[in-house]
Amino acid sequence: MDGKPPAAAKSAPPRHTTGISFLDQLLGGGLPLRSIVVFLTDPVSGADQFLYLFATTRKTYYFSTEKRPQDIQRSMEELNLLPREVVFISGDKAKYLLAQNLEPIRKEKDVNLIIDSFSFFLKAAGDVEKVRKILNLIRDVTLASDAIAFLSIYKGTHSKELENAILNTSDVVFDIESHIAGDRNETILSIPKIKGMAPVGRMRVTIGEKIKIDTSRDIA
Repeated sequence: MDGKPPAAAKSAPPRHTTGISFLDQLLGGGLPLRSIVVFLTDPVSGADQFLYLFATTRKTYYFSTEKRPQDIQRSMEELNLLPREVVFISGDKAKYLLAQNLEPIRKEKDVNLIIDSFSFFLKAAGDVEKVRKILNLIRDVTLASDAIAFLSIYKGTHSKELENAILNTSDVVFDIESHIAGDRNETILSIPKIKGMAPVGRMRVTIGEKIKIDTSRDIA
């Protein structure tokens, strides 16, 4: 004994549920608060259903650059998803007034922020420095509000430099791919980056009325 008190155990960061119990177990209880979560998606993968599910777990500010709020709400209802409170920011307000609309969220606590899709801002910004400024703004909001920010990005549509800037800034990365396997369409989820944890390998996902994850995870 050297007379020094034992080092205090480092506590795990607070987490918030994904709405999928098996996924919460894999992530150590859910997604870390104050994190930026990037969704790399194929347009035909059905990954937007993950975003709809996350919007049900607590109050959510949903920035929609492509879809109308009423269409998103209809999709949620068809999937029997009952959000607690969703505030939609759409159209030009979502596309061109992002900074102004993020500012009031700083005063909130315990909220989700969804940007669907963030690809619009990558195309509009055009260079890495402008994208970093947007990401820094989003980061400030997550820190001030104990928020989780979800950024949906289409794979294969942006330069490697832009994509790397986002992946480096993110705390969690969901990679969702879709391909034909025999006579059916197969969706594969992997989580190659999780702050403070080892990555999660490829898992089959069934996207229907509910999101179901194949717990066998026996994918080559």
